[in-house]
This record gives sequence, structure tokens and C-alpha cells, in this order.
Amino acid sequence: MDQVRRKTNATSAYQRHLTGKGVTVAFLDTGISMHPDLQGRILAFRDFQNGKKYPYDDSGHGTHVAGICCGSGQLSRGQYAGMAPGAGIVSAKVLDYHGNGMREQVLSSVSWILKNKNRYHIKILNVSVGAVNSLEEKNAVLAECMEHAWDAGLVVVGAAGNMGPLLPVIWGHTPAV
Repeated sequence: MDQVRRKTNATSAYQRHLTGKGVTVAFLDTGISMHPDLQGRILAFRDFQNGKKYPYDDSGHGTHVAGICCGSGQLSRGQYAGMAPGAGIVSAKVLDYHGNGMREQVLSSVSWILKNKNRYHIKILNVSVGAVNSLEEKNAVLAECMEHAWDAGLVVVGAAGNMGPLLPVIWGHTPAV
């Protein structure tokens, strides 16, 4: 993160006090752990996998992604802070330990996020979810859902994935990162 922040000129944003404060990012992923670098900024958690009430991440992926975006860098004395270390966090657990989830859980989580976007000041939706190309007609439902989130005023960001260009991002306006 220290090199990424420098290469993207994020330091100049921090010098102008642009840290993400006042903005909340919602994450669809494997959940979130109460990591010290995220301390005090996890505003809400909803488990669409197992229905647990407390924040947890049985894989670590969701916590890692939230740290890249919103980590304070507390454990590294600021060296490994995320891109928006002042941003609030909302986590929707839609993936299990292996990164598997169901389309219906993603759809329900986006509905929940839209219902709560004003309450938690959610401005960005990070979607760390892939889809299988062979199910194109069912993926259209996901794309439509993401378009709805975009139309509701959220910036929707989709993970490019771990397989390079083989699995494209399926959501319309969504940039892949």
C-alpha cells in the first residue's frame, strides 16, 4: 500500500485532508473482521450466508479488501494505510470461506444496502463477486441489479478477479479494479 499510494499520488489528497471521511463504502465479500486498522469505522454488518449477527470473516478476503480501501495503517504507523483511511465501512457477507455465494444473496444484499444507504452515508459499493460466463441470462439479473445501484447514486466498483482478463466484470458502468 505504501507504493500504491505514492504511485497514485494519494499523498497529495491526504495533504488536502481528503481521507474519505464522511463517505461510507459498502463491501460485498466474505465478511469483515474487527481488525485494528478498521477500528471504529465498521458501521454495519449483515450476514447473508449464515445469518450471524456479529461481524466476522471466515476467509480473510473481505477484511483484506476493506483494508486496501479503508485501512487506517494503525498497525504499521501509517505506512500501509488504505486509499481512504477515514471512510466508514458497511459489510455484507455474501461469500463463504471458499469465495462461493448465491446470486440471490447478492441481490438481497444490494437491496439491503440501497435501503440503508442514507442511514450510513453509503456512496460506494465494492463488489468482490465474480460470475460464470455460461450463465449469461442469469448474470443479466446481476448486471441489472448493479445498474439499479448506480442509478440510485452509488459508485459501483467491481473486482477484476484473480484470473486476469478471462472473467470480465459483468456490471454496466462498473470499473474493474
